[in-house]
Amino acid sequence: MDAEGRFVGRDLTGRYTGAVVDLRTVSVAVHAAGGGMEAVPDSTEPAPWPRNAYLVVADGGPTRVVLRTADGHEYRVDYRVVAELLKHDPEHSPDAPIVWAVDRAGDLDQTGVRSAADALGVPSWAADGIVRMLAGPDGASSPARVHSQNGAMPLGQWTVSAPGLMPPDEDSDEPGQWLYEEDGTRHWVLDHDLITRTIPHHESHESTGRSFHAGAEWAGKRETRSRHLLEATGTVHGYETDGEFIRTGEGPKPWVGMPRETQIYVFTGHGDKYGRTWWRAWVGDDPVDLWSPASTAGQYLRRRPSLARMRARASAGRPVVVLAMRCETASLPVWATDPLSGTEPAQEYANHSGVRVLAPTWEVSTAGVRGSRSGLEFRLELGPQGEPGRWIEFRPEPGGERLARLAWDMGLPTGPGRQANDMLGWHTLRLVRALRRVFGPQAEEDVGLVRGIGALERLRRADPVLAAAGPFTMAFFDLAARELLGRSAADKMDPAAYRNLLRRAEAWEEASPGAALTHHIRLPAVVHAARLLGGRGLDGGRGPAPASEHGAQRD
Repeated sequence: MDAEGRFVGRDLTGRYTGAVVDLRTVSVAVHAAGGGMEAVPDSTEPAPWPRNAYLVVADGGPTRVVLRTADGHEYRVDYRVVAELLKHDPEHSPDAPIVWAVDRAGDLDQTGVRSAADALGVPSWAADGIVRMLAGPDGASSPARVHSQNGAMPLGQWTVSAPGLMPPDEDSDEPGQWLYEEDGTRHWVLDHDLITRTIPHHESHESTGRSFHAGAEWAGKRETRSRHLLEATGTVHGYETDGEFIRTGEGPKPWVGMPRETQIYVFTGHGDKYGRTWWRAWVGDDPVDLWSPASTAGQYLRRRPSLARMRARASAGRPVVVLAMRCETASLPVWATDPLSGTEPAQEYANHSGVRVLAPTWEVSTAGVRGSRSGLEFRLELGPQGEPGRWIEFRPEPGGERLARLAWDMGLPTGPGRQANDMLGWHTLRLVRALRRVFGPQAEEDVGLVRGIGALERLRRADPVLAAAGPFTMAFFDLAARELLGRSAADKMDPAAYRNLLRRAEAWEEASPGAALTHHIRLPAVVHAARLLGGRGLDGGRGPAPASEHGAQRD
């Protein structure tokens, strides 16, 4: 009970029975030199939950709570069992949110506290670290997050889970994914066996993302900064040498230009130059680092309840964006030779999650702002050739009826049968990707660009040599734009140069129906390369994958 004698919770451990509890404050504790716990100076602050919150102190973990009977027996039960007991607790008001003072109750995917929130119809509050009831100067005990003795484990953060974040009961098959060890050994890992931590919003404490960093990586600055990523002031470019980051330039934060009410979901962990997404998961009793293709990560994101809640709230002025804080996710894997293959990890995230993704081209991290105690900025390291890193936006690629409509607008020829339609979709998607690489993630919304690239493709196909060289490629697009303007390979090109080519292509086709592109511009280098390649494409572009591998998963 509190200092006024009101019941404010239940102690299922037997250690705090009769203690005075103050739920108005929270703090951070450390292990004292002489044993026991003591508060970190100046760590006491107002509690994030409402004043009518109801406390449950128990032993347990993320998925189970320990119940003790009068005869001394212990039972590890589901959180829903405790929720059912709370329904019959005369001291618990039906509208009072629950504060779970249980170690790591908010860890992993929070299925325990979220199932309790659903069962009771009220929010659940929990931390993803160690929690103890710590007595203050007035003798009243309050919940405190506890630093590990060696500082190697995360402190944990308070997160609130509203009802409705659990999958429907009819989803009986537990979701999971195939993940791989470096040697190719694969494991089927259920979502609740992934070692992940919630990233709560700094004000609402609702989940705004997931971290897959190891505990020692996450502890300290990375954990603290995660809550304030959305307050970052900008991006700095540079490189690291001898432990020092050398700044070479500055830029805006990645979501600059988006609506003020944009909802951002953070997906942080590790990526690599091979296009792999890295995870940490329990395999048996061991925590193991595993990888997956990017498509697996996109499917996982689509299953995330907090992201689904954002999507349900979305509107034109309140879009949803995933911030992929994973290195090199906006770059093609080193094994990809075709820029129009759509194999950037972030593109796979977008295609399979159904939401927009912001991702870095090279290594990414965060750092405090010089001269500021609380400011935060993103760091993007330079690329292999010394080029500045970039944030790139990816949107789900069109499929189905939308892709068919784009093919119609481009004027691409159709044929009978499924194979012809698959080929048409594959070629159309390559043209969409070419437009996006030059004009941005929604380039296909510009009817002029769509018609222009359709005209350019028909002119290209009208030339026997160019048509035999393979599909439309970025190398061809770039060389044609340069040839039209008389630019060399060393000259920098801007979108206006490509737009000029597309406008001219429409005009050429109208003036000389059926004529080949080389009737209008010479393209000696392209023609020579096409003859040498003989159907392999200037970028190594090949024919389409089987139907199930393209278009089927797209929104």
